[in-house]
Amino acid sequence: MGKVTEYLINLVAEQVRQNRLVVWFDPEHHYADVVAGLELPDTTIARYGGSFFGLRREIDALLEGEGPPQLIVYVPMAEEGSNDALVELTAAGVVMKPGQNPWQRNTRLSVVARGALKSVLGEATTAQLEKQVEAGQLSLNDLDRLADDRSGKGIITILFGTVDPVQVALSFLAAEPGSALLRQVEERNALGDLASFLGEAFEVELIPDQGMGACRARLARHVLFTAFAADVREELPPELVAVPRARGERARLACQAVAGTWRSRSDLRASYVQSSRRVEEELQLHDAPFSVEHLLGTEVFLAAERMLQGLVEGQLLSGVDSRLIGTARSRRAGFWAEQTPEVQARWELIAEIGSLLAEAARVQSEMKTTDAQAADVVRRYAAGDSPWCLLDTHHRRMERLYQDLNFAAGEPLDTLEKLVYQARRRYVETSDDLARRFVTALRDCGFKTGGILRQVDVFGSRVAQLVEQGRVAYVLVDAFRYEMARELATSLSQGFEVEIEPALAAVPTITEIGMAALMPRADLGAAIVPAEKGRLALKVAGAVLKDRPSRVRFFCETAGVPAFEAKLEDLIPRPGKKAREAIERSSVVLVTSQEIDEICESGNVLLARRVMEDIPHLVHKACHVLADLGVENMVIAADHGYLFGEVMDSDMKIEPPGGETLDLHRRAWVGRGGSFSSAFVRARVEDFGLGDGDLEIAVPVGLGVFRVPGGSLAYFHGGLSLQEAVIPVIRVKPKGRRPAGIEGDVKWRLVPGSKKITTRFFSVHVQGQVATLLEASLPRVRLEVRAGKEVLSTPVSASYGFEDATRSVEMRTMSDDAYKVEPNTVTLMLNKVPAQKTVAVHMTDAASGRELARLEDVEVAIAI
Repeated sequence: MGKVTEYLINLVAEQVRQNRLVVWFDPEHHYADVVAGLELPDTTIARYGGSFFGLRREIDALLEGEGPPQLIVYVPMAEEGSNDALVELTAAGVVMKPGQNPWQRNTRLSVVARGALKSVLGEATTAQLEKQVEAGQLSLNDLDRLADDRSGKGIITILFGTVDPVQVALSFLAAEPGSALLRQVEERNALGDLASFLGEAFEVELIPDQGMGACRARLARHVLFTAFAADVREELPPELVAVPRARGERARLACQAVAGTWRSRSDLRASYVQSSRRVEEELQLHDAPFSVEHLLGTEVFLAAERMLQGLVEGQLLSGVDSRLIGTARSRRAGFWAEQTPEVQARWELIAEIGSLLAEAARVQSEMKTTDAQAADVVRRYAAGDSPWCLLDTHHRRMERLYQDLNFAAGEPLDTLEKLVYQARRRYVETSDDLARRFVTALRDCGFKTGGILRQVDVFGSRVAQLVEQGRVAYVLVDAFRYEMARELATSLSQGFEVEIEPALAAVPTITEIGMAALMPRADLGAAIVPAEKGRLALKVAGAVLKDRPSRVRFFCETAGVPAFEAKLEDLIPRPGKKAREAIERSSVVLVTSQEIDEICESGNVLLARRVMEDIPHLVHKACHVLADLGVENMVIAADHGYLFGEVMDSDMKIEPPGGETLDLHRRAWVGRGGSFSSAFVRARVEDFGLGDGDLEIAVPVGLGVFRVPGGSLAYFHGGLSLQEAVIPVIRVKPKGRRPAGIEGDVKWRLVPGSKKITTRFFSVHVQGQVATLLEASLPRVRLEVRAGKEVLSTPVSASYGFEDATRSVEMRTMSDDAYKVEPNTVTLMLNKVPAQKTVAVHMTDAASGRELARLEDVEVAIAI
């Protein structure tokens, strides 16, 4: 029982004790609940239920005695409304009602509140509560709750459960229109009290007469702009200086606390985004001039985040700065990056551009101090923690991110486009310098690279010896560049023992030659020979290997042990029964990938890039499938690498040697006779260890291309640049089974970044709770948007742990709480708009493909 109710009951009980008969009129129905549960010793309590006749019948027997009975008659109406129906009772007893004299019979709620609370809360606080009761804002129950509240903010406490200004402002700002809270504010006439309370706390003038919506909008603008001004250290441009904001430290800190908490609470973020976007439009914030240093400390407005992106891009145009690259990387996990997938993708792109520019500067610098021997150049390109091939990795990622970026309407892109152009130019310049240095060094050493594995030696020295140790898979991947293979090796290291080394591809670096050079017995002698239709082939052990069927047949005949051939796509997600049985019977399994040269050379850059980007993911999955089928060792190798980037302009096109041409590619010429030029090197095939005839091979010295009719102008291979000629050889050995039940010990949760998919980009927040402390790390995961079984999306970035090669995402536990998964926001790009109105998001273990979590019925509303 609350203090005020207890006080009231004591008043009534005392009147019964003194006068025996009490008629209690309650015109405002304040006390109906009290009377319903009221019990006093030896006292009858009668309640008017709509009929005075019925009431009289109920109490007539009690009135037959000589004196008045010990009786309370409760009538929930004004005495004037009874039409003297109870005049006999009121004459025999006493009346309690609002305004009655003496004060002990006055049941006006404000009077009862004063009597109950004055000694507890003091005069000032009680006076405030009286005013709020008289204004109809507080009920008896409210007063009972406020009996120990000395703040004097009774209606605020009742409405919000607190008088903490930050929490009150948050609830008021984030409430949905028409919510119970806002209805209560209106019904209790409390907007004026609330405006006064918030005005004092935040130094803002809120005008109740303007209505609820105007007060909320004004408070949001004041709080957010004050927080923004504080974040930028009050360094405001002239056009924003006059915008009202809190000046006092207490109010300023309160505004910052509201803005920060509003952003950080997942249940309030949607309202924050909506309010902040409205405020930034009102302030025309996107037109205001700021510096990088000012904006680094704020996350209040999306417009400021986009300004910061433009400023970082502009500064990178002036020179590489590791701090700017660090800024881009850290902002990928910022508030606006998590709420707006396009922002995260752009920060990812800026970070890659910065990394590319920094890598180009490093490679240029280190080239000056590196031995000119060709073998040393290969080692610097491929080995160590910071190989030069990282230049290619950053360039590939930059091009993919730029291609995938979904620009918002009206978004300023001048600096970004200039920065991409500059990064492309620096990449081409550095790659050209690398190519010239390497090709010249090769020529000077007679095309002999001591200590570097040759492509023709891969099977004999790396595969054949493994057959004696158990079942082996030999995975041959078309157009698989060393830098991509390096990423694949890193991703495989979680479940496998992995070793990667560079090998030098046979020249010309084309599929017909490279794939054949990887066959058994190629180390015993291989020779380039003409094939029909103006193409080349490689003659190995007397067999002319000109295409995939001839190579597969030759492999199975010469492997020396039972062999089985499968295509990469046939192994995923799981091979059929016949294939599984054949693999289990075989000593060596030859796995070949889709030959993608034709796709890449068709000129469809978008499709070509997507196909190539998906190869590491497929190979990664295939390794797990093969391990599950008992394959004990795997060797992954490629036929050649490639150059893939900007369309070559006329300055980079050179005339081929001419003469008797057997085969001509943009990056290689094979024939006899013809001209010589400083723009290319030419040598006999025997100099390359590929025959002893009079055929010659010519390749451009730098990144130039021969003039050739048709073909792709962006995808090239055949030459001797490091990107084309240095191929990966990866040895993979399963470590053993991962302990069962680890994934089951994590309760995963997927939270959509928005209620609907409205653009090509969609973010998903991955959360998780660990049931038992894990001895092993969490699995890498892959997220996909699916319509039925069809995959519609590609992962493009994450707050942390994104692996470009496999598009999987590392998950980890919190540093301060091993039972909680560190939240990660993953951005997905839709490659196709589904016909269905809803799709599902699936999260799978990147290694096993087992589903870990699913988000159903995500609405798609993309305007086409």
